[in-house]
Amino acid sequence: MSEHKDYTKTVNIGGQELELLLTTAAVKQIAKEFGGFEQLGEKLDSGADVSELLGILIKLVVILANQPILIHNLTNKDNPREELTVEMVELLTTPGDLIDAKDALFDTITAGMGRQIEADDAPAGEDADPLAAENPGKLASSG
Repeated sequence: MSEHKDYTKTVNIGGQELELLLTTAAVKQIAKEFGGFEQLGEKLDSGADVSELLGILIKLVVILANQPILIHNLTNKDNPREELTVEMVELLTTPGDLIDAKDALFDTITAGMGRQIEADDAPAGEDADPLAAENPGKLASSG
């Protein structure tokens, strides 16, 4: 396990246990790919077709599983590891594997953000986190 063990979860891809980690770089990549956590949550909650849902989960696996690999490669330039690609994850997983990985993906994002990412139905109060108010997410929906 990595030095970020409190923030990582694992998924099984092609028989190999891979760590998932949310880094600042991953947040930026998720924002670029999906428009941010709120938009990601909306896409997941919108009743998207199976192909779109699987595509989102695959991209999240690739982004989050590549973070420990990128950190390793940064600090071990003489012994780099191969990064995952969308194509690799598509070939090495079944749709059931990706559905099973969904909880690990969301747990990783929640742990990395250091807060629970919930739906916007909670009223904003005096104790509301200003960062969360600017960047609300909808990833806490399970199911």
